[in-house]
Amino acid sequence: MRVHGPAATGVVTATATRRSTVVGIGLWGAVIVAARLIGIPYVASHDTPLAVDAVPWVGQWTWASSRLAALVVAAIAGAIALWWLPVLVRRWAWPAVLLAVSTTTASLTWLLARASPEVYRWRSIQWGYGQHTDLVEAIGPAEYLRTYVEVQPSLGGHLRAHPPGFVLSLWSFERVGLEGTGFHLALMLVAGAVASLAALVAMRAVAGDEPARAAAPFVAIAPVLVWRTNPDVVFGAVALVGVALALVAVTRADRWSPPAAVAGGFVFALALMLSYGVALLALPVVAVAVARRAWRPLALVCLGGVAGLALPFAWGFWWLAGLAETERQYRLSLSRVRGYRYWLLGNAATFLGLIGPATVAALTRLRALPGRVLIGAAVACPILAGISGMSSAETERIWQPFVPLVLLAGAGLWFTGGRWNVRAARFWLAVQFVVAIGFQAFLVSPW
Repeated sequence: MRVHGPAATGVVTATATRRSTVVGIGLWGAVIVAARLIGIPYVASHDTPLAVDAVPWVGQWTWASSRLAALVVAAIAGAIALWWLPVLVRRWAWPAVLLAVSTTTASLTWLLARASPEVYRWRSIQWGYGQHTDLVEAIGPAEYLRTYVEVQPSLGGHLRAHPPGFVLSLWSFERVGLEGTGFHLALMLVAGAVASLAALVAMRAVAGDEPARAAAPFVAIAPVLVWRTNPDVVFGAVALVGVALALVAVTRADRWSPPAAVAGGFVFALALMLSYGVALLALPVVAVAVARRAWRPLALVCLGGVAGLALPFAWGFWWLAGLAETERQYRLSLSRVRGYRYWLLGNAATFLGLIGPATVAALTRLRALPGRVLIGAAVACPILAGISGMSSAETERIWQPFVPLVLLAGAGLWFTGGRWNVRAARFWLAVQFVVAIGFQAFLVSPW
């Protein structure tokens, strides 16, 4: 007997959904396995060490029983979170949902990091940037900005690849007594939470309240938590606050739109002083604005951005000059021997590892996702970064700013057609957290 009408349509839709899910998970695994199998002989064939011993990730694949207790505690906390979050995000008021997400993100990041060797734990900021604040102290912030591009070739690796903003920020914090590993830990945990909240605010502005609530658990729990203890989390948080403010402005037509637009552009410009790579996050703002024909708010966002970049320019630092010098230094660095073609695959595998199989499964349904313009533009960011050739084995940390917006796709895994499927949410969150635990257990990473 043939079935016609809505029932038949439902069966076809369910079958197509299952098929796309299988394809998504298969793609996730295949890319990672291929990157590993091809990467091992690729790295071995180079006389110069490529600093990717766990190719395509930085670090080493190893296991130590000393980490077991910390992993068990993290696993228990994750199990509690993935069980209750799908329930709480539906029942609680929106501010309480944001509080739950931020608490979950920060707590799980901290618990997972406790399983890392102490030599790496929470020291990434100090190694890359904090130890260089004496450069600002020696000549003052104005002279540091003015001469930054001139002395860039002689600076440390991270400084050569970034604008001067983060070292200046750390120097400013030190002036008021905020320094050391404890402060850096707090800064990274807060930044990770803020990045998650900014992504949800952006989703709510673009797609509405229910899709944002549906995305919340998947923004809070993902494999990316394993790599949330590095400076790029801070860069991404600042940029995403700017993106969220800009999208609020683009999607509103009240008196709050103009100030939100200018503020969003200004904050985004501040993020550009921390990292050149976050410039790609302008793409989601532009995509949503164009889709909605919100030209005036977009112009105000640009105005705020120009104002933000004009401040360091007045002190002698021109952002585009810094970007040009950074590109020159990059071409002279280890990227020369790391190559280009393999890292199109390697970077893809790294990013897929961060977002997890559930997110990839959700992205196979992108056309049906709420907020698909926002999410699709966010997916384009790491793709463009990889194609640019400025990301040869830059590995997991540089993708941090792009991940929260991509994780929003998880909403479609359990919220479709106005219906909620808590069981599906718990299943996919469990998949995500098991992957996170696996990475934390067997990959020792400095990030």
